[in-house]
Amino acid sequence: MAKNPKMVLAHVDDGRQQAVLAELRVLVAPSALGGYVAQGLEIDYVACGDTEEEARTRFSRGFVATVRKFISRQRPLDGLFKTSAPAEARRAYFAATTQHVFRCAVFQGLEEIPADIGVPRSLAFVSSPLTLPQ
Repeated sequence: MAKNPKMVLAHVDDGRQQAVLAELRVLVAPSALGGYVAQGLEIDYVACGDTEEEARTRFSRGFVATVRKFISRQRPLDGLFKTSAPAEARRAYFAATTQHVFRCAVFQGLEEIPADIGVPRSLAFVSSPLTLPQ
């Protein structure tokens, strides 16, 4: 991964269906309360889990569900960019040897998308031994 990757969010709407492509910086670290926290750096989104994998999965599924809600309610996606990521999370992310990103693609037509469609599998997060507050 490149040093200091940039956040990318693209939204395409052809009037029939929509696509959102995202590359977001996410730090996964142990939580002060036990378990793990997945903290988005550019977006105000956090997920917790008992394991690193569970925190990543919850972040992935939750972010995709949030994007779908924004699309279905015709809300602008810039509403996602209200971050409250703690300074410690940012420092830990940029101090890591490599900074991985969460990548996903969300496609939605006017009809409802079945709930059993899988979460994107092209996911990469940076892990840190730093304990984050919750």
